[in-house]
Amino acid sequence: VTSVGKVVKYTVILPVILLVFLIIRAMTLPGAFDGLSYYLVPDWSALLDINVWAAAYGQIFFSLSILFSIMVAYGSYLNKEAEVTKDAMIIGFADAGISFLSGIAAFGTLGYLSAVSGTPISQMKHTGIMLAFVTYPEALAQMPGGRLVVILFSLVFFIMLFTLAIDSAFSIVEAIITAVVDKFGWNKSKTTLWVCVIGFASSLIFATRAGLYWLDVVDHFVNDFNLIAIGFVECLALGWVFGADNIRDYLNSNTDFKYGKWWSACIKYLCPVIFLFISVTYLITNLTTPYDGYPVSNLIAGGWGIVLLTVIFGIGISLVKGKNEDKATVS
Repeated sequence: VTSVGKVVKYTVILPVILLVFLIIRAMTLPGAFDGLSYYLVPDWSALLDINVWAAAYGQIFFSLSILFSIMVAYGSYLNKEAEVTKDAMIIGFADAGISFLSGIAAFGTLGYLSAVSGTPISQMKHTGIMLAFVTYPEALAQMPGGRLVVILFSLVFFIMLFTLAIDSAFSIVEAIITAVVDKFGWNKSKTTLWVCVIGFASSLIFATRAGLYWLDVVDHFVNDFNLIAIGFVECLALGWVFGADNIRDYLNSNTDFKYGKWWSACIKYLCPVIFLFISVTYLITNLTTPYDGYPVSNLIAGGWGIVLLTVIFGIGISLVKGKNEDKATVS
């Protein structure tokens, strides 16, 4: 955590600076304001599509790094006097602001691509990983100003993407390492190495010619469906088993920014109902209609199969006795 803290001082601020460059460039392109109109003018009928809600929740969960146990892992390093309530609000609003700015850069550029290609934005791949790895790079490749300008802004974009990915990798790996080291008492350096090796080996499929399609399938099911289902279970555990009021009292004990009873109501009632409804509806929708026209066998292997494996793995790990549990039993 100490070494990561030193690195993220640069990898967090750098993409924000690069994002500003991309926004300025996007605003100077022909058709940019058509793209912004598509981005900012609501299509209310889309709210009837459960996949839109699932994708939105999945994006927010991933962007905030919640329901991956990442915040639980990092929270374990905080002292008991940390003002979590203020930090949570700052992180939430900052994340929303950066996401909003990212949309300006993306759709301003897509407006230009639409103008030069004659393809409506609605027919472009502007959701999920296809935006970052297919549509947006295509728009960069067609930017006016010559080859040097194209290379420059492509570098800016992919360096930004790389620094964001590094931060995400730090967090995800740390969550896994913290869990297994705390449970089994393994050596942290060796555990870090093996977690990275396993992650590297399992991700090689995404570097194949079909890699983007596999990534799209995994992203759709793991980030959208899996995280929402986990959110439902986590709300039940925290709201009803541990007690939402107990958590709220603890959070309010050392801060002047206090959560009211509305917070407990959200954890106990509002969030579980929303998550359960979306999970069930999403499940029915994706079982009856294959996602994005992919073969059912691929969806089972890269989608439903991964979801099932995470459930089996999670239950299996919880049933295995850890180092401290063995000591407790002997005692």
